[in-house]
Amino acid sequence: MQQQLRLSSDELPGVIKELVQEMEGWRKHSEAGRPEASEQPLRVQFSANGRLLFCTTAKGLRIFDWEALLASEEESPAPRLRLDVETDAPDPLAALAEGPAGWKRLERLRRTRSILALAEDPRRNLLLFGTGGGKIGALDLETGSERTLLEIPGEMEVDGMGLSTDGTALYTSLRPDTIWTLERKPPKPAQFLVWDYTQIAG
Repeated sequence: MQQQLRLSSDELPGVIKELVQEMEGWRKHSEAGRPEASEQPLRVQFSANGRLLFCTTAKGLRIFDWEALLASEEESPAPRLRLDVETDAPDPLAALAEGPAGWKRLERLRRTRSILALAEDPRRNLLLFGTGGGKIGALDLETGSERTLLEIPGEMEVDGMGLSTDGTALYTSLRPDTIWTLERKPPKPAQFLVWDYTQIAG
């Protein structure tokens, strides 16, 4: 028999606070000693030569050596390279206490940190990535250094990208970010843009 739980507006913040605390405790427990264990994969893709496995998560980018991954007996082996998308994170409890405005800030943070699209540039040994915050970056697969190629304005998420066969053009597909949709703002069209990659790659 199902029971319906009814809460007043005064009780709701306290219940949410308890749930967030429980979730935070579970997260810390699950991540103890294994930073990648609780990260949700968003995209997985092999390198052109099949030696590397690229994995995007809600926190950034993880790159694994495929042969080492197959040979590992660990449930969650460490990646060869990792990139964490840095943001100014609000305190979750404080943000939730703000009500809908705080919830939207948390959701925007989650999307901004998420890497949603990948494209490999074997000629320059780079992995290009696009984020939910409209950033297009490049990760050097040899050194692990990262730089920003483009910052796309207008609250757009980069949800797809690729390079032309001759490596001169970069295409990107963009969509309005999640918060724009939740706020029921006027319809905002998705975009498909093509860039001169030789100019932005340097």
